[in-house]
Amino acid sequence: METKPIYVLYGSETGTAEELSERLYRNLIRLGYRVVTLPMDEFDTQKLIEPLLCVFVCSTTGQGEMPLNMRKFWKFLLKKRLPMNLLDDMQYAVFGCGDTSYVRYNWASKKLDSRLRQLGAQSFCPRGEGDEQHPQGVEGGFAFWCTHLSSALATVKTPSQPALRDSENIPPSYSIIRSGNTHELTEQPQHTRGAIPSTLQENNRITADKHWQDVRKVGLSLPSSVSWKPGDIAVLYPWNDDESVHSFLRCLKWDSFADDLVFITSNIPERKNPWLPNPLTVFNFVKYVISIHSVPNRTFFEYAAHFTNDDLHKERLLEFASLEGLDDYYDYVTRPRRTLLETLQEFHSVHIPFEYALDALPVIRGRQYSIANRCNQSEGKLELLIALVKYQTILKEPRQGICSRWLAHLHQGIHFNIEILPGFLSLPYTLDRPLIGVGPGTGVAPLRCLIQERVNLEIKNNVLFFGCRKESMDYLLREDWEYHKNAGNLQLYCAFSRDQEKKVYVQHKIQEYEEMIYHTLREEGGMVCVCGSSGSMPNAVRDAIAGIISKFAGESISEGYEFLKKLEKERRFFQETW
Repeated sequence: METKPIYVLYGSETGTAEELSERLYRNLIRLGYRVVTLPMDEFDTQKLIEPLLCVFVCSTTGQGEMPLNMRKFWKFLLKKRLPMNLLDDMQYAVFGCGDTSYVRYNWASKKLDSRLRQLGAQSFCPRGEGDEQHPQGVEGGFAFWCTHLSSALATVKTPSQPALRDSENIPPSYSIIRSGNTHELTEQPQHTRGAIPSTLQENNRITADKHWQDVRKVGLSLPSSVSWKPGDIAVLYPWNDDESVHSFLRCLKWDSFADDLVFITSNIPERKNPWLPNPLTVFNFVKYVISIHSVPNRTFFEYAAHFTNDDLHKERLLEFASLEGLDDYYDYVTRPRRTLLETLQEFHSVHIPFEYALDALPVIRGRQYSIANRCNQSEGKLELLIALVKYQTILKEPRQGICSRWLAHLHQGIHFNIEILPGFLSLPYTLDRPLIGVGPGTGVAPLRCLIQERVNLEIKNNVLFFGCRKESMDYLLREDWEYHKNAGNLQLYCAFSRDQEKKVYVQHKIQEYEEMIYHTLREEGGMVCVCGSSGSMPNAVRDAIAGIISKFAGESISEGYEFLKKLEKERRFFQETW
């Protein structure tokens, strides 16, 4: 009789929870357990009536929302008709990936833990919480939690086979077969990743040439059948430049078979194949699938140590992969943002076999951007505001974001597919009640979509607090805001933080117009939408509004924060930060 597996189920929005689940999967396999890892929405809920041992890893998105790939599973758990003893035969553990700069820190994992208990499941290990603001990020909290998980697991489950020795590697998850040489192949790869075909119409810098940051207004032409709402998200799928791909192939000694056709199938029945370009050659596989400019995770170092014949390299690689070496890993990889390609160039003895490519190497993930214009299907144009990421670390070469590197060189007329995902905007924005938008920098993008939609509905009581460094350098979409202001559609208040000796931010402007804020929220039933960086801005805005409410109501500051909680419950306060 086949041993029942441990299910490692994840809900992941940007890939962090998925990556941690894959690492846990490998660790448990090495200990001799039978393990299956899946997104929660791919788990067969009919199995919930069976005895189960599950480990859940999930992130929180939006205002305490569940990630997209676990919403179906979560919706099932919330059904009122489910018996309260449904999960009596489940033993489980939960780890949450979160960020303490968000108000609802780790909300999704807490709600999941609570609901599993309500349905009778029994936790065999205390819930773990990872924090992006921790010096070692979510990674540090997860590594610490895994030590407790391993001990707790040993009390409830016996491995089905002997543990692997340190020198042994687990079998590859995918069967990757190369077939022949195809130098005559002329067919271009089909960009089928994403369901919506698009054509690049506009890719223009909208910050001053002398400004430190390059912000692009990106316009895409879409089929007229495509629609979206304020708050929805566009997903772009970048690819690697040819020069970097050739360097990567040489590092791993894959260049000799770069033109071979490749056929990939999963070795794990429950696991689907990843997205792959077509035709699939080794070159196309690296160009469109492998994230060669991303920061390598500890999983890469774990595999790399198995595929080097240099003892000094092996020792160092194992350090980076170990829990004890987290600080070294942070100093070598995370802090300087050293890329996978740069790491392979330094550890030149590492030659990962091609069949382990999808296990050992990170894959390119879609990049999510808030849509910046209202849907007009007769025009069929979608607009985004994208700040290109480029900065200096202790390394000689400037660091670039993966999507930024790609987007910087895209030319007008190029075709590629995208996705549009539903957003989490819960404000009743179509009602004729005042709206206060707060959006510094590119945080103003979803607010532009929202305000355009309201103006189209002839709702003119809109307020915008916009912030940037200098009016002459990075006043994004100035023409739009001044047009709406002059047309009577918008009250506009700008905070140009570096245009005077004392810095002025959006929270200061909010305090400057405190009477209007109080009247709008307390007397007129207004709404607040805060969008932008997840640093100190969101909390500073909340503090400013809470202070205004308490001052004018003659109440304590705690009552001001209670009022904000009331607004959230009434769907009158929304925060979208990243």
